[in-house]
Amino acid sequence: MVNPCVNVIDRLENYTMVFRGNNAAPRIITAFIHSQAGSYLSDTLGPLLRRVIRDPRLKEIDLDLSKVAPEERLRNIGNIQAIAQSFLDAIFESADNIPRALKETFHHIAQCTTPRFREAHATHIVVGSMVFLRFICPAISIPTNYLRSGETLPPETMKALVLITKIIQNLASNAQFQEQNMAELNEVLHSNIKRVLGFIRAVSVTPFFFIN
Repeated sequence: MVNPCVNVIDRLENYTMVFRGNNAAPRIITAFIHSQAGSYLSDTLGPLLRRVIRDPRLKEIDLDLSKVAPEERLRNIGNIQAIAQSFLDAIFESADNIPRALKETFHHIAQCTTPRFREAHATHIVVGSMVFLRFICPAISIPTNYLRSGETLPPETMKALVLITKIIQNLASNAQFQEQNMAELNEVLHSNIKRVLGFIRAVSVTPFFFIN
């Protein structure tokens, strides 16, 4: 899996765009990661997703001041922050459960990134793009594996799940919300930056420290 990583990283000048395209190499790496993930996603996110997708708070997530009263908006912000934090807690606490093959892949990505880009956050952002953007977040925004037979999610719930993944992706990308309606969500990013850095380091640990 080293060569596709090298090909993707070496051909781009902007590290924030690594693994964000839909060409062959990122798809191959993503498919490999999913093939080696085992039950990690279902063990880590499954119980939480089954609860959250039926949480009535997800139907109250409008943050637009032109559509909701200020007090309702504050309540909605609190709900989204709390639910997003529950996902972040579950993810951060699962670092030891990431399969070895995935840690080796994330380690190779880190090793390819460090000499290619000199920016301090480059390795964190590139590894985070693969871990979150292409692996973890799609399981949250499209939770089809956790629906009952014949069950569909209302548009409000789907919108809320997308917003939660946006919070997680912004955290992994070291990017803040610029929209005025979203500004309060940056509190979640600020309070979790050290934890996401620790998680990314933990899941891309050098193989020297792997235990058979």
